[in-house]
Amino acid sequence: MNFIIIDGPDGRRKVEEGATFILALGESVVGSESDGLQDHVDIDQTKLDQELAELSHTAGNPGFGMGDMIAILAKPVALVLGKTDCASCEVRKMIFNIWRKLGAKAVWKLVKMSMNEPAETVAARLREILEENHGP
Repeated sequence: MNFIIIDGPDGRRKVEEGATFILALGESVVGSESDGLQDHVDIDQTKLDQELAELSHTAGNPGFGMGDMIAILAKPVALVLGKTDCASCEVRKMIFNIWRKLGAKAVWKLVKMSMNEPAETVAARLREILEENHGP
């Protein structure tokens, strides 16, 4: 069985691969475990996970949203294409989960941006838009 390993202020937890989960404020994905063997994620991915958790908290993410549904439907296609850990996909999932707060025009621009720019750049732009619209 495969697990995602998450560290946070309340300690370490494991989530079964494929299960839906939400990172709490201060939590980050630090690795994975498969049949007792651990692999660690690079530090850039951990920083992005923290940024997404903070954005989710800032935006008042309702939990399971349209982005989660799209991710479930897209996962088989991603696996066929060999994509198993896509940071840009996680950012797009966040964008679609909070689309009502962003508006269609901003969603379209951010999704287009996510196809050409690093996930960290798109996450930073998402934060700027949220702060412009709703304050820090």
